[in-house]
Amino acid sequence: MKIFLSLVIISLPFSVNAQNALDSEKSKMTIKGTSSLHDWESTCEKLTGKASFELDDDQIKGAKNVSISMKVEDIESGKSLMDSKTYDAFKADSYPMIKGSFLNVSSVTKSGTGYILKGKAYLEMAGKKKMVDFNTTCTVGTTTITCKGSQKIDMTEYDMKPPTAMMGTIKVGKEVEVEIELVFKK
Repeated sequence: MKIFLSLVIISLPFSVNAQNALDSEKSKMTIKGTSSLHDWESTCEKLTGKASFELDDDQIKGAKNVSISMKVEDIESGKSLMDSKTYDAFKADSYPMIKGSFLNVSSVTKSGTGYILKGKAYLEMAGKKKMVDFNTTCTVGTTTITCKGSQKIDMTEYDMKPPTAMMGTIKVGKEVEVEIELVFKK
């Protein structure tokens, strides 16, 4: 869940007082986890979002009005049984969307060719909304701002039950790592 927040945070950098739309063809989220059988991975390549980045001569100074969302059923592993169990864990029938919204950026630090943005955001999934910390690295390109980050999330903090299979003999670990890459149009 915190990873999703990182996703939201990664969306932060783009131009001064302008709305920057998320380039949904280039943005993605990857969820990695473990189970008693093997490690697993699912992806979502259908994200929507927007942000207002504060830029000064292509240097990131801040961000506001950042929001990201995705449909739970756009998360895919390539295995229909696993996808079904994922949707059940997210309570997709009742809560079909995962949403993140930025609260504040507490610091922007230059790091190599990019900027590290830290702050707080709300992450909402499976019917539970929590404030999370984020730490995202953003780079400014000619036509885009790209934000990347990863975070570990404990599913049980969102009242999600880690999936099981084969009558409980295969169990998914409660902690997952969420990696995001958000590309905003400048």
